[in-house]
Amino acid sequence: VSTQSTWGPLNVLLSSYLGMTKQGIVLCLGDIGRSPRMQYHALALAEKGVQVDLVGYAGSECHKDVKDNKNIRLHLLRPWSVALPRKLFPLYAPVKVLYQLSQLLFTLLFCVSRPDFILVQNPPSIPTLFVAKVVSLIFRCLFIIDWHNFGYTLLGLSLGPNNKIVRLSKWYERVFGGMADRHICVTNAMAGFLQKEWGIHAVVLHDRPASFFRDYDMSTIHQLFKKLQQPGNCLHQLAQNINDNNKTVFTQQDPASGVCTYRADRPALLVSSTSWTEDEDFSILLDAINKYD
Repeated sequence: VSTQSTWGPLNVLLSSYLGMTKQGIVLCLGDIGRSPRMQYHALALAEKGVQVDLVGYAGSECHKDVKDNKNIRLHLLRPWSVALPRKLFPLYAPVKVLYQLSQLLFTLLFCVSRPDFILVQNPPSIPTLFVAKVVSLIFRCLFIIDWHNFGYTLLGLSLGPNNKIVRLSKWYERVFGGMADRHICVTNAMAGFLQKEWGIHAVVLHDRPASFFRDYDMSTIHQLFKKLQQPGNCLHQLAQNINDNNKTVFTQQDPASGVCTYRADRPALLVSSTSWTEDEDFSILLDAINKYD
């Protein structure tokens, strides 16, 4: 999502507020540094002159463009850090939700400027959607959901799809999700599900690289691969048989001219933007590669 392409759909979603939209909240109840999509939303809005309060958990650092933007204020929350056995989840889950609920309400009601809209990432849906709806009613602002996935399906991975807590979570997500004023989502498939199953119309906003992503010259690429094959880095094992300092697993540099090129005998390199979690089973891709090979 480039900041320009992000603003297009948001422009439509905020159409009834244009001309008076000066302040907004972008909320991600997760590690905000690991949520580039929400950072891009904040940047897109900030570049249009909107004062953005970006709220999320502390953890990974946000991109420099976000941290340096004068129209973006970061509000970093302290995540729930009590580690307990999963089998005790039904007992400690209400306590965790109350902790998140109180922290969110205090931040959104007393630490940010009065918003014209609140844009929320889902999941997590509990207690985010409830809190966002309450805030939107108090401040009489627009409530927008960016659907990345469904919270109840993620919960079902650990508790089972027929668990009472999962069924309750699905009901909650459907009810409070339906209370939003506008909706965006990441895929056509998700938009179709929302429309068919829950009667929610969502504008599809596909992920695209931000403007700070760019092609690098071969010299920079060569230096990167040299760094990655140093001890302790991901390519070190593959590079153990390379004794030429001018070569990496993927690139080579001509000692005379200094020109860097890709090696003809380089292996395939596959880069994925997804995480390796229960709902994004990376082993499916690895199995497919083995079959392809």
